[in-house]
Amino acid sequence: MFSTTARGVDSVPFADEGIPAATIAHFPYPEYHTPRERLELVDEQRLADAVDLAAALVESQLERPIGR
Repeated sequence: MFSTTARGVDSVPFADEGIPAATIAHFPYPEYHTPRERLELVDEQRLADAVDLAAALVESQLERPIGR
């Protein structure tokens, strides 16, 4: 698992600015975010699982928002 400060993770610029952010993904290959990355490396089921998890997280926040 990556921390919110792991370079290469799309949520880092938000976290760097103090904006709560998270990345929900599975990184099964070392080519992630490198010039060697190719579409064939993406596992469609794991991508779908990450999307489902992200949607569930957003829906849970709509139902029970966390106060600031």
